[in-house]
Amino acid sequence: MFGACCKQPLKPSGSEPPAEECRMTPRHAGCDVTEMHRILSTFTEHLLRAVLSTERGPYPDPKRAFLDLLQERIR
Repeated sequence: MFGACCKQPLKPSGSEPPAEECRMTPRHAGCDVTEMHRILSTFTEHLLRAVLSTERGPYPDPKRAFLDLLQERIR
């Protein structure tokens, strides 16, 4: 849906690497850190767009619009 993909198939539950191995490598559950960050960032942007579109209409920069909305509510 958001263009997310993993380089390796997900592993079955209970087959996670030991904690030491997780700390020493940037990969976890088949995705590297930059890929997980990209997926989270895209999801956040879509979520903000959905929330803001119901209140104020479409915005080219949903993060900026969300901050503007917070400022208005604080005042």
